[in-house]
Amino acid sequence: MEELNIHELERIPIPDGLEARLSAKIDEWAREETTLKRRRMANKRIAVAMAASVLLVAGVAFMLYTSRPKPSDTYTDPQMAYATAEKALLLLQQNIEKGMAQYDAMNEKGVRANQILTQQLSKYE
Repeated sequence: MEELNIHELERIPIPDGLEARLSAKIDEWAREETTLKRRRMANKRIAVAMAASVLLVAGVAFMLYTSRPKPSDTYTDPQMAYATAEKALLLLQQNIEKGMAQYDAMNEKGVRANQILTQQLSKYE
């Protein structure tokens, strides 16, 4: 192909609207590139957020698993354990009896109050 000089290139006719079409196409490519960059950035943010969530859950699970105290027997002597359990159950029984006595006393007061109320209401009937 022969070399063209600048004067010969100036003689080539330029179609009408070529500059506008080229400018529009360049703008379209720029918009597409910007959209692609935004999508990539959004995808990266989502991936980072998911990775951070997974690490957080794994860290909390690991911490809870390793910080849990291992259960151990408090008494090595079975007779001592039995005596302590018996003492605790006796204390529970005493407290239940005390609570039941208070309940019975309040129930008696409630029954008496109900009787008085019934008597007073029967006067107005």
